[in-house]
Amino acid sequence: MKRYSFMDYNEYFETQVTTNRKKANNRGTGFSWVKPKELDLVAVHIRENTRLPHTGICHGVRTGAEVRYLRQTLSPDVIGTDLVAHEFKDVVIHDMNVVNSDWVNSVDFVYSNSFDHAFDPYLTFNRWMDQLRDGGKCYIHWGPGYANINRPNCTGGTKRDLERFVDDLGYVVYDIIETGFEERFVLVSQH
Repeated sequence: MKRYSFMDYNEYFETQVTTNRKKANNRGTGFSWVKPKELDLVAVHIRENTRLPHTGICHGVRTGAEVRYLRQTLSPDVIGTDLVAHEFKDVVIHDMNVVNSDWVNSVDFVYSNSFDHAFDPYLTFNRWMDQLRDGGKCYIHWGPGYANINRPNCTGGTKRDLERFVDDLGYVVYDIIETGFEERFVLVSQH
């Protein structure tokens, strides 16, 4: 995986907060990158491949559109995290790169279309996997545009790079969900 080189964590944090606020102000509360049809595919996969009651955490959700969608289609036991509070229900202020001990071994799935915003992808991915119960699944929404990196989108790589990354960390690529939209896919890894 490619990584943008920040001077320090503070530079990363300020970049993410500034970008987050700009996007939230410009795009409002709706979906910005992920499409509802893509989340339908994820919800079906979660229903078919995780145990009930389908508890989950969605990381890097900005205004929480995907959280609201998955809560409606799957379960009310889905929460979202983001660095910035936009005052949306079910989204808590949390840095996805940091451990929350209350969430360790606590959910059936983790979903994110923001893995390209991970300061340290190795650390972040391991933290997400630690949040899963045995048999839980981690869903990383990715696309061809993620091969390029910049300050806000600081982690990148191709589809193959992401598969190799998961494999190198010792996890299993359980499935790949092709969304049918601009060559996007969701990599599913199992705990």
